Amino acid sequence: MKPSINRLAIVSGSRADWSLWLPLLVEFNNHSEFEILLVTTGSHYHSLQNHSLQNIFAAGYSPKAEVIMLPKTTTPDDISVATGNGIQKFTKVWKQLNPTAILVLGDRYEMFAAATSAYFLNIPLIHLYGGETTAGAWDEGLRHAISHFSQLHFTAAEPYRQRLIQMGQPPNRIFTVGSLGIDAQKMVDIPSRNSLLKWLDLPIQTEFLLITFHPVTKKKDGGISELKILLEALIDQKEYLIFTSPHPDAGGEKIQKIIEDFCFNRQDSTKIILNAGNIWYPALLKYAKAILGNSSSGIIEAAGFKTPVLNWGIRQSGRIVPDNVISCAGSKKILLNNIHKLLSEDFKQFCKKTNNPWGDGNSAKKIIQILKTQIPFKFEPIPFYDLPQP
Repeated sequence: MKPSINRLAIVSGSRADWSLWLPLLVEFNNHSEFEILLVTTGSHYHSLQNHSLQNIFAAGYSPKAEVIMLPKTTTPDDISVATGNGIQKFTKVWKQLNPTAILVLGDRYEMFAAATSAYFLNIPLIHLYGGETTAGAWDEGLRHAISHFSQLHFTAAEPYRQRLIQMGQPPNRIFTVGSLGIDAQKMVDIPSRNSLLKWLDLPIQTEFLLITFHPVTKKKDGGISELKILLEALIDQKEYLIFTSPHPDAGGEKIQKIIEDFCFNRQDSTKIILNAGNIWYPALLKYAKAILGNSSSGIIEAAGFKTPVLNWGIRQSGRIVPDNVISCAGSKKILLNNIHKLLSEDFKQFCKKTNNPWGDGNSAKKIIQILKTQIPFKFEPIPFYDLPQP
């Protein structure tokens, strides 16, 4: 017997969410009662991500539809216009594909466009990773809006499930399943350290720091002041510095240019990776001496490798932080003090005891089991759930 929601559209808009969707798509291969419609959009088509659509084809998948909604620039004005265009384009795609439900993940404006058009077309929405908070980014509001559009929720941790209930979502529609990022780690045969350094064209003995810094869209300068402090603090580091390119959010191009200028003057000790993909990026997380920046991968996936992480600035403020993460913001002096702690032998040994709060690597199986066993799923107004009175 087929589940009532069996023709599922999955929206992928970036290299980051593709690494999360992949283990779920692989698990769906074991369940023929589901028909999966992959729809690609967003920064998969942006040069800052080195056209990460190639990661999808390399994994043996291809989109059923493409929604190209790239902003002309990464200014707030152009991203707003691109979001509006995306809503129009997704409306056409949903009418063409006729899914019984649509899965969206996270908080980006591409996901918001997909969810908004689905909402007006009365197509059930399934939202992954609502209830989280990233106080330094626009993502905060977009994530909560998508949650309110949705009829079924899969959260990464129990505190986020509780937050969705606090937001008025019925408890019986919310399931804590953990992060698919942990599943992704389990399914990848991570290359050896020597293989990674060969891929990077670096000597075998190289010690490196991984730097992942993305726009801080809630700040007036997009996080540039935070980035400059970070770069100033890294000037005298003896380790090789490997940078990943930023998300093409508002201010992304400016951040990329600042990083490129920094690396241009230090070509013998720095490197920029535009698109490490699903194989090499986990290897970077695993073998880095430490990770610095403001990426969620440093907070979620890096915990599985027990790699020391310094979460710099306000972008990820509000997330659950594992023991291997040091969070700080403020002055260069504060940052330098915390880098000293980050690279200490004591903290390295402390990180080895890290328990990952983001799941057990079985999220995909849990999600599919819930989809198979839920009550018949109908689009209907969901009453606001009021918290019990004390």
